[in-house]
Amino acid sequence: MYEVQYPSSHSRNAALLKIQLGASTLPTDHLPAPENWTAAEVAFSPSHKHLIVSNRAPDEPRPKNGTDLFAVYPIRDDGSLGLAEFVETGGLGPRHFVVTKEHLVVGLQKTNEVVLFQIEGDKIGKEVARVGGVEGVTWVNWL
Repeated sequence: MYEVQYPSSHSRNAALLKIQLGASTLPTDHLPAPENWTAAEVAFSPSHKHLIVSNRAPDEPRPKNGTDLFAVYPIRDDGSLGLAEFVETGGLGPRHFVVTKEHLVVGLQKTNEVVLFQIEGDKIGKEVARVGGVEGVTWVNWL
């Protein structure tokens, strides 16, 4: 995690200040093969107090519970990330997601679905809608 420091009137170049070396995007008890999982989309919650990251499981072995995960990190005052909470995406292959004040919508490429979640108190809440048969979805948007 880095903070961008923009140039002052005395300097022409922006600089990066290291805040945190890294953060795991998966819970330790969920990992059949951690090196094969990949983080995908990254977005802020509506208040910018949480960072949401989607994860994609490898094709083999499949996730233990049959679904990929979102990692939801609280953002500390110094800009570093706290311990993540994990939320099931409801399917496989999250390619893209969009967060609004009230909803998160995610395209699940491997299960050919679009899933809509409620945003509750700045975190991902319950699933409120699901549409199947969306072949190869790679991008979603909220209009």
